[in-house]
Amino acid sequence: GTGCETHDDGLEPYCGDSVEPHPNWCTKPWCYVDISNCDKRTSQGVYNSDLHYSYATCGSTNTFDCWREGTCDRPLTDLITQVNSYLLSNVNELEKAESMLTATGGSDCVDSTTYLTSCD
Repeated sequence: GTGCETHDDGLEPYCGDSVEPHPNWCTKPWCYVDISNCDKRTSQGVYNSDLHYSYATCGSTNTFDCWREGTCDRPLTDLITQVNSYLLSNVNELEKAESMLTATGGSDCVDSTTYLTSCD
């Protein structure tokens, strides 16, 4: 898209439906700008250093840069939510592995990377 839009809203891996809560920059409008014609605060493009983008041009605050650099002050609840999501993902994988082990009779012949039996 072009112009001031919430370009990241709904995009994986950080702003998609599978992520809760979304970082606050996901729903903030921004646009690419010509730095020679822009008097607002700009940032250099992440994937293309020839491009520059601006949240300020669109009337919003750039929280993406500090989020990406890990320098933002983030509430403890964000950290707790992220750790909880990570742990839940691990629990789901372990339960899936347990189910596969149970299905194979608890055999020692299970390939742990694919959950498939590897013995004849």
